[in-house]
Amino acid sequence: MQETYLAACLEAGFRTIKSRRLSTVGKCPEFTLLEKPWKDLVKLAVLETELPGQDEEGETISTSPRFRRGRRRGKQQATIATPEEVAAMDSESPALRFALILVNKLLHVDQWSEEDSGDLEKELRNTCLEKGVHPVWHEMAKRCDLFGQFSACPIVEVESNVNEHLAFLITVFGGMERFLLTTGTKKMPCNSISQNAVTQEAMGKATSFFVMKTQ
Repeated sequence: MQETYLAACLEAGFRTIKSRRLSTVGKCPEFTLLEKPWKDLVKLAVLETELPGQDEEGETISTSPRFRRGRRRGKQQATIATPEEVAAMDSESPALRFALILVNKLLHVDQWSEEDSGDLEKELRNTCLEKGVHPVWHEMAKRCDLFGQFSACPIVEVESNVNEHLAFLITVFGGMERFLLTTGTKKMPCNSISQNAVTQEAMGKATSFFVMKTQ
């Protein structure tokens, strides 16, 4: 389910220029349905975050934007789950966990410990290579070098899930309902023809979208 929302956010983000992508993605209904680790990854992807380089002395040059590890210490600082937190995740997919490990290893070179987290990285990589990954991870690999290793993983066949589309429909209609309540329509009587017409139109659009998604 989260992979579907991630794919929608990627598609929306790359429709515009890089400087507007975060704002565009943040307005996607699917983005609101993403859990925090997924939101962190899609932000890195739409900004096409590059791998850190090295200066003439071999020192790592930080990339921009810098996603910090651990707890947030400033309003503008995004955080990525640490290897220890990734190791403790027991309900997340191997692909998500591997992506988070890659971000830690490739972006936070100065904090990465091969001794502490190397085995977890190998385990997750092997799982993805053996069992395959959702197609969205190949899209992530194509869009952002950080996730390039996913291009070597086989793609698993994905079946349309009516339940996840229904969850999306509920979110979309909930947003429409909140919009109607914050406009002049909330002042109309409950049996108002105008209010009913607007509501029916909103429902019609949401239902049409749901049908399109499930086809």
